[in-house]
Amino acid sequence: MFGKTLADLQLTQAALADMATEIVQPACKPTRRLAARPGDTVTQQVAMAKMSATESAQRAIDRAVQIFGGRGVVHGETVERLYRDIRALRIYEGPQKCRN
Repeated sequence: MFGKTLADLQLTQAALADMATEIVQPACKPTRRLAARPGDTVTQQVAMAKMSATESAQRAIDRAVQIFGGRGVVHGETVERLYRDIRALRIYEGPQKCRN
């Protein structure tokens, strides 16, 4: 594209940086906070941390599909597999969010 590879374009590099931040951020604060509370019942906090991480991963993978274009939805491509995997996580995590 424009005489460069897609990875060389500044817009793609910015998107990759945003995606990396999106994936790493949820793991930092909630996980550290939960680890500092041994013995406490942390079911609700764990569920919220999991939901946050799953939603962040979904946003990052959606962006990857956009970057890859048509190839992002071709069966067998890594991005397509990740999209299917994260979608499944979002579906079966739903009922757990509603439990009291």
